[in-house]
Amino acid sequence: MKRKRKAASSDFTAAMLPQSRKEIFYDVLKLQWRKLLLLGVITALFSLPLLVSTLVGDVYAGNLLAAVKDSEPELEAAAAGALFRFELLRGAVNIPLFLLFLVGLSGTLRVLRQLAWEENVHLPTDFAAGLRSNLGQLTALGLLCSVTALLCKNLLYLFSAYNSAIVATVSLLPVAVSVLILLPAACLCLVMIPIYANSLKADLKNAFYVFFSAPWRVLATLAVCALFWLPSLLPRLYFRIFGHLFAYLMLPLTLLGWTLFCYDKFDMYINAEQCPELIGKGIFHPEEQTAADDIEEA
Repeated sequence: MKRKRKAASSDFTAAMLPQSRKEIFYDVLKLQWRKLLLLGVITALFSLPLLVSTLVGDVYAGNLLAAVKDSEPELEAAAAGALFRFELLRGAVNIPLFLLFLVGLSGTLRVLRQLAWEENVHLPTDFAAGLRSNLGQLTALGLLCSVTALLCKNLLYLFSAYNSAIVATVSLLPVAVSVLILLPAACLCLVMIPIYANSLKADLKNAFYVFFSAPWRVLATLAVCALFWLPSLLPRLYFRIFGHLFAYLMLPLTLLGWTLFCYDKFDMYINAEQCPELIGKGIFHPEEQTAADDIEEA
């Protein structure tokens, strides 16, 4: 028995098209949620090696600390040194694992660009196109971020080893700069890669310019996006597993919101002078439709 198609209560009109990027977000979420879910599964699958690395680190640290609990201070110090060396080694191993994850992300970014521009999306075609066009610069950006993260991790482990509180505090300045400046600029650059035909150096330059033009808005938006990762930071194995999977399943949705936020900032600080054709791309402008109708009538 065929299902009856229910007619809409009113005819579709051009005025119903999204007229802001906030409306684009809800429009894509309503109409393209299956594609977003499939992209989430893809990013989660590419993130599984990173999850395994996290679980191995947690199990090793838990067993080591349990073995030296209530032991002599010398044995505890030796265990702390062993854990420090293990974490540095794991951090180095995570670099190629993160670059593997970026393979899936490079295709995802292309699809999200098309969705944010309200353009047609054929998932296999656009995903493959994203691999070809985004992977090179994304790999270079990921390598830069991974090495920076490993150096910051090293500084955090050395923090407690300094005898001087002043020296210890100063040693954390590179970590603060990386989190509050370099990370936001890298996240802005992530959105630039699929839309501008620039070198990575030019994209990074523009990313820093956008960040310093609106630092508090960028940091606040990133903080909201980071809320999806909080469950994966809780010190329980099931939280680590399911929190990790949840964060990566939701990553396309998070990236869509971040992308649309970035597009507003790019319109203000980049597109107005460099790429006027990208201003408001994907947004329906009623005045443009009225002008087009007037031309047709004439």
